[in-house]
Amino acid sequence: MNYAGGAEKSLAEIISYLAEEGFEIVLIIIEPDVSKFKKPYYQISNKIFIENVFPWKEDGFKCKHKKSDKFRIKRMKHLFLKHNPDAVFCFTIEKVLLNYKAIKNTGIPFVICHRNDPAVKIDYLLSKAKIKNIYRKTLNSAFKLAKFHVVQFDEYKYPFLNNNRVMVIPNVVNKVIPNNCEIIQNNRVILNVGRLHEQKNQSLLIRSFYMIHNKYPGWVVKIYGDGPERDSLNNLINNLGLSDKVFLMGTTKDMDEVYRDAAVFAFPSVVEGFSRAHSEAMAYGLPSVALEKCIGSARLLSGGDCGYLVDDTAEKFSLALEKLLSDEDQRVVLGENASSSMSKFKPEEIYKLWLELIESEL
Repeated sequence: MNYAGGAEKSLAEIISYLAEEGFEIVLIIIEPDVSKFKKPYYQISNKIFIENVFPWKEDGFKCKHKKSDKFRIKRMKHLFLKHNPDAVFCFTIEKVLLNYKAIKNTGIPFVICHRNDPAVKIDYLLSKAKIKNIYRKTLNSAFKLAKFHVVQFDEYKYPFLNNNRVMVIPNVVNKVIPNNCEIIQNNRVILNVGRLHEQKNQSLLIRSFYMIHNKYPGWVVKIYGDGPERDSLNNLINNLGLSDKVFLMGTTKDMDEVYRDAAVFAFPSVVEGFSRAHSEAMAYGLPSVALEKCIGSARLLSGGDCGYLVDDTAEKFSLALEKLLSDEDQRVVLGENASSSMSKFKPEEIYKLWLELIESEL
């Protein structure tokens, strides 16, 4: 929770809304270095009680090997029993097994909230597992134990899940900006927002822009976010001679100004659930270019003529960018469509779904 990211932002908003509606919310984090966690990156309601799996010297709790999974499971179970919640919501699939091992045999209902394409994410986790058959078996057990699975689009209700226990709840889009397209049409910024990670694929954007940058000397690329690929992307920018054209901007909480400063949103992400960055850019009237193979991007752009979906090659991506850079009128039309298409994700509509899940099924 002390990182900038779409899942963290969504979690902060959901639990803050529920807390203000009168629900008692306990947020359990796993941060071994307690000194790093001062407060969540995104503001949350002061009615929320925060527990850290670390430190361990509390309530008479004792355990050896304090950074092992065994310790974390024991400590999490201790916290579950201490608070005795009506339900536990796991908000990231990477932590599903820890939650499952801590919660089984407690009788506490368990809900898994998938924040990405579940099929792709599970394949990725299996590829990293040391003993794949045991990992898959345990993951299957965790999925069966869950009373409900929350996914973000219908396309994610794939056969591995029992569809009778799957609820579709998209992300919230907080602010739809009508008529912003006329204001931003004279901007010359291609924007990307996302963690600097191979999944976000910013290198494809950089290589694509390199292919057309000489034809559009007034345009620049701004990439907001941070992550493990920063050095690699910096090297690519310098090797292509784009240090005065492509900028790694780091993170900021003032995203309103960032979106208003842009004209095009470029989003070559390989895998997404329901991207906060992409949906927010569309709400601000930015036409976008994304990858056809990314279900999350394809689903967002399926609601209208809002941008272009292309193959994951620099040639195809650059051609789509060029269509937008060369035609201001087209940017306005696509941007207006994009903004209109996001109105169905207003907070009051999405939070209603969370309330239905909590009040009628748990």
